[in-house]
Amino acid sequence: KKGGPPPPPPAAIPRAQPPTVEALTVGKASPTDFVLTVPLLSPPDDQLLFLLSLRLECRTDFRILVPALVQVHDAVLLDFPPEVFVGNRHRILDHLMAVVRSENHP
Repeated sequence: KKGGPPPPPPAAIPRAQPPTVEALTVGKASPTDFVLTVPLLSPPDDQLLFLLSLRLECRTDFRILVPALVQVHDAVLLDFPPEVFVGNRHRILDHLMAVVRSENHP
């Protein structure tokens, strides 16, 4: 066979456990207890978010912006964990906030 078997998928990034109620009430919670770990994305998912971020930047062209907003609402927010958006790689939240702040939004 050419190339051999496919490589194994990347190992899942372990999620940090949230602080316990006891740690919060006693004041032993560390600031790092609240750090979100950005998960690795597959190449197709990364490409999807990249293209979506480009479309969200087109705030003056409603033919591009409105379908992008629909995609965010109908699929992206449901399919991806919040860490992806907080991680800020594609600046999806920044672009959404710019749409909300703009005077000529749909």
